[in-house]
Amino acid sequence: MDGPAVNLKFYEILHLDLKKEYDIECVNIGTYRLHTLNNALRKGESCTEGELSSVLSTLYYAFKNSPARRRDLLEASKLKKLPLKFCNRRWLENVPVSQRAFEIWPDVTTCAKLVESGKPPKVTCKSFLTLAKACHSYLLAATSINCQSMPVATRGEDAPYF
Repeated sequence: MDGPAVNLKFYEILHLDLKKEYDIECVNIGTYRLHTLNNALRKGESCTEGELSSVLSTLYYAFKNSPARRRDLLEASKLKKLPLKFCNRRWLENVPVSQRAFEIWPDVTTCAKLVESGKPPKVTCKSFLTLAKACHSYLLAATSINCQSMPVATRGEDAPYF
């Protein structure tokens, strides 16, 4: 039975061969790529003000724990969809969560504007205030799209085996 050292030796030979023949360098992302990619996504998110993870988790809990806020969101919503649960430790598995958040974000901003205008009663809990602040962020949509595209790119036909 071959051990991990055989695979690393093969990688070294392949790397040297590609460098010599085609002047191409492979990117070495470690022996267990899932952790490396997951940590890369987490680090990338934290470098962009670290806002997306708090918004995605707050988005779920702000409407899960309050039936009144959930009703307000559904009344302001065109899609009639609720946010999905976000797990901060599993970035590669959060693509559906990020996609749903991106889909319903216009409804969330509409709901936040209604609350700020005073139509439903004023909400002062921390989770909703985090969402109201995020509604004014221009980088959030771009960060969300990036969060969706990275794991999908690693699952293509040419993607490495995890």
